[in-house]
Amino acid sequence: MSIKHKVLMHKKYQRSGMMSERLKIPKRDKGKYEYIKCGKCKQVINNICPFSKKQIITCKFKHRHKFQLRYYVPNSGSKYITRTFATKDYYEFKTQAREFIESLEGAEFEESTDEIILNDNSENKKGKSISIAKNVTPILNLSYKSLFLRYIDYLYGVNVPSHKYTPKDEKTVKGYIRNIKSFKTALKEKEIEVGEMLITEIGDVEVGYFHDYMTKSLKNDGSPMFSPRTYNNRMADNRAFFNYIKGNLGINVTNPFEDVKKKYVKQRNHIVELLSLIHI
Repeated sequence: MSIKHKVLMHKKYQRSGMMSERLKIPKRDKGKYEYIKCGKCKQVINNICPFSKKQIITCKFKHRHKFQLRYYVPNSGSKYITRTFATKDYYEFKTQAREFIESLEGAEFEESTDEIILNDNSENKKGKSISIAKNVTPILNLSYKSLFLRYIDYLYGVNVPSHKYTPKDEKTVKGYIRNIKSFKTALKEKEIEVGEMLITEIGDVEVGYFHDYMTKSLKNDGSPMFSPRTYNNRMADNRAFFNYIKGNLGINVTNPFEDVKKKYVKQRNHIVELLSLIHI
């Protein structure tokens, strides 16, 4: 068995849940507020399992370990927001954590009228208790970039109740993300940075640019860059993104992709093709 095949088999076992390896944060790369949290005992873990009091490598719930980030709310003392991530790859976690922090830049924060300071009974290195502001929530950042990052989390089922989530395979999710990113690519050709726009600023003009990009772009040989099927899929996935913003996040926004008309897709005649193959 080649090394490449072994790597592919290893990844297959990890995805199927047949192999649960311990999550690790490399010491030399560890960020200041990066942790691993166990979904079973609901605690941040180190070398000793809080549940069994044994070495963490013996933990039977390693499949429930997740990377966690603490984001300290600016000008709030020691209050922070925690965010867990579904990925099992540390460096992918670092990338997603950085994107999450960037999505909060410029956002305002407000405190609820309920009690907001809770003690999690944990200790930091100086022996002082850490206060958690569980009811300190950010006012929703309405930038396209921020909401797109939230949608990616939604596609992967991050912080989505199990009864509201339909599992999707990795290939399908990446296809959705790629199709939505193509909207950003199209607008960039018009020198428009859609990531910096508010979601409420995106309308018919921007979708019109996307339509032109999808219908008028040509390959080197002069043939269309995108097929009618690709056009329909990309428009549908961007429409679904805006439906999520309106339906799941409750943002009162008009879906600019709602009125996009589907392109006619010629159906292949498989019988004719089969007969042609037989007569060859």
